[in-house]
Amino acid sequence: VLIGATRANNPDGEISRSGGFYVFDGGEGNYIDASDARLRVFGNQERSQIGNIVKGVGDLDGDGLPDILTSSHYHPDQEGEGGAGIAWGVSGSLTGDVSHEATIFQIEGNSNDNFGRNIQSCGDINNDGFDDIAVSAKSTDYLVENGGSIHIFYGPLSGSYTKDQAHEIISSVNTFSIGVLTDCVPSADTSPNQFLFSDTFYDGSEIQSRTHFMPWAR
Repeated sequence: VLIGATRANNPDGEISRSGGFYVFDGGEGNYIDASDARLRVFGNQERSQIGNIVKGVGDLDGDGLPDILTSSHYHPDQEGEGGAGIAWGVSGSLTGDVSHEATIFQIEGNSNDNFGRNIQSCGDINNDGFDDIAVSAKSTDYLVENGGSIHIFYGPLSGSYTKDQAHEIISSVNTFSIGVLTDCVPSADTSPNQFLFSDTFYDGSEIQSRTHFMPWAR
């Protein structure tokens, strides 16, 4: 079981609201405490609020084991301003208390990007044998101000990346956002993977909301 804790304080140095998440194995009984977690992962910056979203995913680093993906669009930039956003990949085989040094990879946004608003495992989009991921950013400015974007990264992943190093970027032509990634549906057989995402935009008189279904064929 994966449980996010966005307002947890990092016990190493008592960093306020660094955030984190807990991994519990099955068969632990009806009542468990946070201290019973097999793995506890904490953020490394004040107000980072890592663990806002946390999901079990496939093998992101090519070691044959399932991994964990987490993000926070609250994560501050290098100047300490909130809203840059970050996504982490963490090995599912870890145990104990760990911080960002143990991550497989991290992907950072820029100030006010709201990168990491959602994250999804997408299976093997490019058919190279490694799982891929999609990360949404609610307020990026690629084509229009605050248009939003979805960033696709092909596995295997390791080390540090910026959002602009994504292998594919889907960006909006409307003000407001396509950056709310609803789902990325792995396909069966040879059919393309499919993205489901929502957006809001101003049509000149009122704000409209839409949900998009987009096959992914390369």
